[in-house]
Amino acid sequence: MGWADRVINLQGLKNFPSYRTKANVLVAMNKQDDANALLDEAIKFSDATVNAINAYGNQLIAQKKADKAIEVFKYNAERYAANAFLVKQGLARGYSAKGEYKTALKYAQEALAAAPSPGTKAQMEGMIKKLEAGQDVN
Repeated sequence: MGWADRVINLQGLKNFPSYRTKANVLVAMNKQDDANALLDEAIKFSDATVNAINAYGNQLIAQKKADKAIEVFKYNAERYAANAFLVKQGLARGYSAKGEYKTALKYAQEALAAAPSPGTKAQMEGMIKKLEAGQDVN
């Protein structure tokens, strides 16, 4: 934790990787809410990628914080609309975690249409089948 604080505060490296590192330490210390607060700030940094923001949303799903995950996935959609596949997939996962399978299905179908490879298409087809059956995809 000392290293992360020095990097951020003394060296002025206020960027997504340094905040993510500190958040990981906070998680290890069982301070998940503090880690989430830090990541809420970090996703606004210019170096926070679509993948990094999506990963944070997935982390929130794992913590059973579906509403917050959807908020993060929506932010990702606003910021990175051009990266439709990952954005739509994240929204599908978020709404699925909340039990809103119809909305999740809509985003999963949009993600399927934007899938960049045969592997991701197959993954989305599997998600769609689960959602159609009223099952969580997470």
